[in-house]
Amino acid sequence: MKIYQAKTIQKIIGIPKHRYDYILMKIRIEPDVEKVIGTGNTNLFSFKKLMEFAIASTAIDIGMSPEVIRFSIESIRKADELWNWHLFEPDVEIKPLSYHVVSNMGALFYCFSGDVHKQATCPTIFKTPDGINFEQTMRPNWNMEMIAKVANFAQGLISDGIKEALGYLTLNLSEIKKTVNARNL
Repeated sequence: MKIYQAKTIQKIIGIPKHRYDYILMKIRIEPDVEKVIGTGNTNLFSFKKLMEFAIASTAIDIGMSPEVIRFSIESIRKADELWNWHLFEPDVEIKPLSYHVVSNMGALFYCFSGDVHKQATCPTIFKTPDGINFEQTMRPNWNMEMIAKVANFAQGLISDGIKEALGYLTLNLSEIKKTVNARNL
């Protein structure tokens, strides 16, 4: 397993030290190989965390708030684990995959699109202030009819959220990974 230090992460992603520090502190990406206490040493990260830094940096570039970035990274991580997209595995090419998020009247709506999305039988997920979260109810072993019903309902809510929202943001996850892999030689 390849291990990444701060300077390597900054070089691969193409960010200055202050952006790295901001992501570390505000987005709260924790070292998963070794966390250093004190001075003179550096935190060590896996490829998974390198990808989280890349996603966070891109999200900052397009104007996502730290809260939405944290929520988004957690959502992307959980969907990747549930649907086996291999987003956080080095040197594994993935099919087109995008993440879309809308914040509307206190609710966060999000969904995925792309070729991987179709293979994963429509993992459309949303979360509302009153605790509705399809992530807890959608499972890979659901039959296609049940998934289609839930997905259509969630897509309607997302569409309504987009119509009423001032805007929404999209991250092209497959392109972020492609860029990270190309620079990670």
